Parts: sequence; C-alpha cells; structure tokens
Amino acid sequence: MRKRALLSREELRPDDLLTLAQACEVLLNGNLTPASLRREREKGRLVTFKIAGKEFVTPNSIIAMRLMCTCPPIERVEGLSAFQVLDSVEAGDLTLEAAIPHPSKVR
Repeated sequence: MRKRALLSREELRPDDLLTLAQACEVLLNGNLTPASLRREREKGRLVTFKIAGKEFVTPNSIIAMRLMCTCPPIERVEGLSAFQVLDSVEAGDLTLEAAIPHPSKVR
C-alpha cells in the first residue's frame, strides 16, 4: 500500500487525523517533536487518538492545545496588557502609537 502525500495546512479539515510526526511537521512547522506532543498529552493539554497502536491528533486538538498553553504576559505598562495591544494590532491598528496609548490615557 502506497502512502498518500501529506496534505498542506490549507487542505486539511479540522477533524483530519494526523500522526504526531505529521502534526509536528505540518501544523507546528517542525518546532515541536512527537515526544513534546506526548508530554502535552500527559499534562492533559492535548487530546490524542490511539488507533491500531498508532497515536493521532487533529488540527482542532492542536489548536485547543495551543490555546491551553497560552501564557499571559506580565504587564509592563500599568493598566495595559499585551493582549490589549494584540487586539489593537489584530483590529488593523498596526502603528505603535495606536497599539500602545500614552500612559496618561490608560485607566
């Protein structure tokens, strides 16, 4: 039986099964190893599926893991968090002045 070519990130559906190695390569850009994903599973932050002795994940389970592993930043400007800055940037305000208001304007 021939192995089918690995799908690109854009071709994957949210519930497609990927081996841990495939998920590391396609969804995590090679930044983690299968052993790292197993550790996250052991910590309760990753849902995996074990079928016929092989371990799989879905793109949705990787997204859920990433959300659970989000570390809140330390506030450096009184009353302003990096999440607020990120919200400003994602809203299209890409300038530093728009993203980080003057300290006198922060509540």
